[in-house]
Amino acid sequence: MAELKSGKTTTEWITIAGVILFAAAKMFGVVPPDATPETIGAQATEALPILLNGIIDLAKQNSSLMIMAGIAWAYLKRRTILKARAMK
Repeated sequence: MAELKSGKTTTEWITIAGVILFAAAKMFGVVPPDATPETIGAQATEALPILLNGIIDLAKQNSSLMIMAGIAWAYLKRRTILKARAMK
């Protein structure tokens, strides 16, 4: 039986992260609402600069929200590590 991997190198993690990023990009208007992964993939060379510019504009408009989300993420990550160590 193959050993299961954990973390960011697994296909499952990469797929879920991609789906979340694609959904967020659609939700915030970075990509058109009718876009699909196939249409984005077919236009990848033209879409990449548009996508990056959209993300940069989104970050400029929501910088305070991103800071709060980053602090919350860091807290949760560290708290999870501390809980895991305490359980050992």
